[in-house]
Amino acid sequence: MSPSANSDSSQRINRSNPIPVIVAMLAFSVTLYGGSSEKTNFLLSLTVTPVNYVLAMYLYYGIARLTFERQALWLLVSATLAVGLSCVLMGTNQFFLALAGWGALLGGGVVSGYMSLHGYRPRTVFSVSLGVVFAMAVLQLYPLWHEVLSTMPETTRMLVEEARRQLTLIGESPEHIRKGLESFQLMMGVVMRLLPAEMLLGIAAQLAVGYVLFLRWIEKNRMIPPQLEPFRYWKMPFSVMPVLVLSAAVRLLGGESFQLIADNALAVLAAFYSITGLALVEYYLRKTQLSLLMRTLFYVMLFLFPLVSQIGSLVLGVAIALTGFVDSFADWRRIRLRELM
Repeated sequence: MSPSANSDSSQRINRSNPIPVIVAMLAFSVTLYGGSSEKTNFLLSLTVTPVNYVLAMYLYYGIARLTFERQALWLLVSATLAVGLSCVLMGTNQFFLALAGWGALLGGGVVSGYMSLHGYRPRTVFSVSLGVVFAMAVLQLYPLWHEVLSTMPETTRMLVEEARRQLTLIGESPEHIRKGLESFQLMMGVVMRLLPAEMLLGIAAQLAVGYVLFLRWIEKNRMIPPQLEPFRYWKMPFSVMPVLVLSAAVRLLGGESFQLIADNALAVLAAFYSITGLALVEYYLRKTQLSLLMRTLFYVMLFLFPLVSQIGSLVLGVAIALTGFVDSFADWRRIRLRELM
């Protein structure tokens, strides 16, 4: 569907109450930025983390909804209050970080609502929204990543020494300790190196849930045909290919800092290609007319496979990601033809 204004149908909707969204924005400011103090109780910080995660998903939905309903004044007022409260809680010297954090939430929500209002395809809307969210999230989180990655060798060394001490106390053999610590050190190195990708994928999941809720709200209130494609028809846009090629080239030819950036970019792309690879698998499972029970058992075994063989699960994961990559230009499911129809 080409972009087109839907102002007439939009006006037929009774505007929803903006107060829950405003309250959620203020609550998010308090729970996230109010808990950043060093004096904050660790248990309290641990408790509010899932609350923040759920609030972010709701805010992507709520901000998109206010934008779609053209409640610009309420959106402006709530954004001003939320950013102001965040700066008060964090301190004015952290204004840029607070602004970037809210830029991700507001940018993702506003873009989703605005583009949906003007009739863009959900895949296009989500791609643009995700680009905006990632750009603002990088600006916000870069200082944290820089600090964590710069202290990574020392942190890993301390964790290894503590693990060695604990294993020695319980009477493990030196050979068993050595092998265990080698595996632990390798795992920690990968986890810490890909920390930016892990955090960005978490943010992408928040946006995805909020956007799906927003689409369901549109369908429910406007009584239009479903806009969200079934999972079996999901695919990566071919336009992502230049990003993949550039990241791979930087990984092969760049210095250490550029290789770190490329590793995280490739990890994010691999995650998305894996999702679309699974969508292709789901398409053919349905085509073979497997029952829901059999498909569920298949996915359960697929996700439990790492417990059986780590190397085998790695090979399987690479194969699924490659399947999603090839499908982005092979179009085995004839999705382009389906979109034209």
